[in-house]
Parts: sequence; C-alpha cells; structure tokens
Amino acid sequence: LLHGSDAEASRRHFGAVGLSHQHHTRSLADVIVHTMVTAHASGIRVAGFYPENALHLQIGDESLYPDCAFQLLPSDGRQFSFFVELDNSSERVRSAKSFDSWERKLKLYEALQDQSPTRFRVLVVTTRQSERLRHILDAAGSLLRNPQRSLIYGIHLQDFLAQPQALTAPCFTDHRRQPA
Repeated sequence: LLHGSDAEASRRHFGAVGLSHQHHTRSLADVIVHTMVTAHASGIRVAGFYPENALHLQIGDESLYPDCAFQLLPSDGRQFSFFVELDNSSERVRSAKSFDSWERKLKLYEALQDQSPTRFRVLVVTTRQSERLRHILDAAGSLLRNPQRSLIYGIHLQDFLAQPQALTAPCFTDHRRQPA
C-alpha cells in the first residue's frame, strides 16, 4: 500500500509473528506505544527511532541488535539516546559460553559507550518476573568496569506501563539501586 502494487512486502516486517515470539512482540509494542504516548503528553519529541533488530551496533568483532532505539528531544535542546532491551527470562544472566546472555550484552554496551562520542542509556524492561530485574542489575553492578557510570536502567514492564509520566518521573532503577 505504501510503495505501490509492485512492491514486495518484507516477511520480516509484515509476516506472521511466530507463537514463541508473540509475548516478546506484544511486550515490545507496549513499551513503544507507552513511550510515544508519554513523550507526546510531556511535550518531548521522539526522533531516530529504530524498530526491533533494525539497528546494527558493531563493537569490535561482535554485534548487538537492540529491541529498539530512539532519542528523546525535550524543548530545551538536549538529546537523550536510548537502546531498549526486553527480558523475557529466556536467556542466561551470566554465562561466559553462551552467545545470548546478559553478561555478553552488558560488556558490549559498556564497550560501545567507551568508544561512542555521545552518551546513551540502555533501558532493560523485564516482562515476566520482577526479581529477574534485580539479577540483571546485580550483574551490571559487578561486571561494569566503571561502577559510577549509569549505563543500565531497569524496570518491570507492568511498573513502566502503570507510570503515566514514565519518561519524566524517576521510575527506573540503575545498578546502584538509585532511582532514575
């Protein structure tokens, strides 16, 4: 419809969502919609939005594909950049051997921040167990080389959705258990 009758629709963007991925897709949609609605209500512009797996972050020989990424642009001219990672309790928190682990992601995001000219935050949104967030933040606290850097902010999905000012109220928690 957008690109004419000869255009081919990408299965990746317009195909059916597999049963095992539906919870993740719905949770991510909830995060995106709530972020957009909250930003609009607060007079904050959203720019540079990347949907799931559309942004390739190259860190040395390794790569990350965030669940989504965006910038928030308040009217005062500042810019805040975020990568979003949903946690459905499907990958290990710590594992030196596993490709899909939070330990790997945390180390790669820290290495990316070390080489990046702009600051960013990683928003971790847990969808199943709220205790899982504590384990991820504990891992961040022990793995990050610079413990004073606030790189990882976390929240449980239901707490995020229940906060009407989710982008301006301190509803996230960093690895030091400080509200953010």
